[in-house]
Amino acid sequence: MWLIRRVADQASVQTGPAGTVATLSFALRPHGERRSFHLAERAWDGYTVMSVSGELDLSSAGQFIRAISELAGSTPGLCLVLDLSGLTWWDSSGLAALIIAQQQVSACPGGKLVAAGLPGHLVQRLRVAGLDGQFTLARSTAEAAAMFPPPA
Repeated sequence: MWLIRRVADQASVQTGPAGTVATLSFALRPHGERRSFHLAERAWDGYTVMSVSGELDLSSAGQFIRAISELAGSTPGLCLVLDLSGLTWWDSSGLAALIIAQQQVSACPGGKLVAAGLPGHLVQRLRVAGLDGQFTLARSTAEAAAMFPPPA
């Protein structure tokens, strides 16, 4: 139930004489053109920026997790800005992928991840899921960059 409450947009459980009813709701993808998933990585002033655009869902979560894992494994003390300004949607797999990315970077000695530019509707979904405190959020990549120590 804890996981369900974290992933679903709304969840309720009601128990009565006839039994227990669990109700879950998930926001559906907005109507309109679907943007394909894309990752772009660049080094910038002592840290790495990974731009994520399109939809982070079941079909793209594995690619995202592999990219973060490779980066975390090859970059000691990884300082990573996830530029999410181009992210249009995520499903529960995409949200799980973001959590895994946070865990992978945090497991690196000196590693830090800042999520930048997350669109308002996705920030709201993080808040509803009770996960906004799990991430360091910045409004822009420049604001995120200011959260890292100066390059040596």
